[in-house]
Amino acid sequence: MRLYRGNMKEQEEKVEMVEKSWKNDSRHESFAAADKKRKFLLKKNKNIDSFLAKVKRCGIGGTRFVVKTYMKPEAKESKYAKKKKRVKRKRD
Repeated sequence: MRLYRGNMKEQEEKVEMVEKSWKNDSRHESFAAADKKRKFLLKKNKNIDSFLAKVKRCGIGGTRFVVKTYMKPEAKESKYAKKKKRVKRKRD
């Protein structure tokens, strides 16, 4: 058993947890119907590189299927990051 002393804090700081927030698009009774919807969504959004779609089992005993979508959030700048400089005009 190894003991990590000083370096443990450095290692913990380097690890960054990124969670994807998937949204439920639709629910289906069969995998074929859910897969058809997933393929349709992928064709519809083929120009968007950050768009993902998947089919997951759900319901009691995994009898139903849900289509989940994810779009990578764009890097938005904070409204406080850049402030417009207002130019004061001299009144004559």
